[in-house]
Amino acid sequence: MIEAEEVVKKALGMGADEVAVSIARKRGYRVEVELNDIKSSSYIDTAGVSITVIIDKKIATVSTTLYSLHDLDNVLDEALRLAKSSERNEKWRSLPEPEKVPTVEDIYDSRVASFQPEDIVEIVTDAVNHACSIDERIIVQSGSFETVESTVEFATSSGHRLEGRSTLVSTYFLAWAKEGSKIGSFSYDEKTSRKLDIDARKVSENAAKMALDSLNSRKIESFKGTIILDGDALAQIIGTFAQAYKADTVWKGSSPLKGKIGEKVVSEKLTIIDNGVMPGGVHSFPFDAEGTGRRKTVVVEKGVLKKYLSNTYTARLLGIEATGNAASLLDVGLTNTYIKPGDSSLEEILSNIRKGLLVKRFSGDVRFQDGVVSGVTKQSYYIEDGEIKYPAQEAMISDNLYSLLAKVALVGSVVEYRFGIYSPIISFEDVNIMVK
Repeated sequence: MIEAEEVVKKALGMGADEVAVSIARKRGYRVEVELNDIKSSSYIDTAGVSITVIIDKKIATVSTTLYSLHDLDNVLDEALRLAKSSERNEKWRSLPEPEKVPTVEDIYDSRVASFQPEDIVEIVTDAVNHACSIDERIIVQSGSFETVESTVEFATSSGHRLEGRSTLVSTYFLAWAKEGSKIGSFSYDEKTSRKLDIDARKVSENAAKMALDSLNSRKIESFKGTIILDGDALAQIIGTFAQAYKADTVWKGSSPLKGKIGEKVVSEKLTIIDNGVMPGGVHSFPFDAEGTGRRKTVVVEKGVLKKYLSNTYTARLLGIEATGNAASLLDVGLTNTYIKPGDSSLEEILSNIRKGLLVKRFSGDVRFQDGVVSGVTKQSYYIEDGEIKYPAQEAMISDNLYSLLAKVALVGSVVEYRFGIYSPIISFEDVNIMVK
């Protein structure tokens, strides 16, 4: 197998001024479910290479699957040809210099690497049978259980020589329920972990119970009140807001947070951290896509914007410190988005609500550029006088992303990994819920 350092040397010898090479290898298994039965089992074994070459400030990247030296010559020829035909990026200075990268704990589990497909089939079969045993009206529409062992080798012409490895386990189940001619909505749950500690039965059970709830959902009237966001709905709101504090969207002028460092941008009840070195974090790793060490960055503290997330390129453009968030040499990415917990239990949050909605899924669009929220609630529950009364049919949230984040009522005390972010449940007050 070709090594990253070998590719760097070869590219320099062929005329590149600067070179960055990443080789990612993945192996694992995936078992899929369809309509209550095992659909397929597959083995994953890939080796992908990403090569960026720079000639006279002209940048080109080629990504491909690579197994032989013959392939390497062709790929480098193509990368160099693309670079020579590209426009000069006058803002480009140079690759970052090597630095010491941190050690990140609990992102590799040897049990995942040795897990066999028959083990996964047993887990998935048990999870599906468990969901169906809850109620005969349940249908598991789809689902999967996947294990992946990954290694990354990174080298640059500026001197980076880095390696890292990790494991990932993920599962999801999508279920619905049918009673006569009455059909409920699709209900979904998922879990992801670096370790072999996922309870697939619990995931399928959650999906099944929400599917049953949807059979008895009721239409609600429009009202102005409090919403509690959980699961996918909360992840969509926070994840969209996170796009606004990336340095690439800031310097391009598409972020409303441009020029607002030191200003209050959301409720003082929110502290948001991007933690690329969180032990066991699903998105943790020792280094980013340019070889800069990952780190913990407090982005928003008690509502005040403290930092933008950046790579070296955008940090130089904005005159700020690079935070180890390179998704590529030019683009910025998130790691583990973490919301600092409050001290309220679900029961305490509910007790403060006269009229509201607990929303677990949101189907629609949220834009960070202008804050437009467009879509309908799914898997939601109507709240009245501090109690969850019944499952609710679809409703629209009539609000703006930024005004919504300024109206936080309470923050939950328990942090969980929820559809891409680490967060407690959060309630928002004075929200318009519209029903046609």
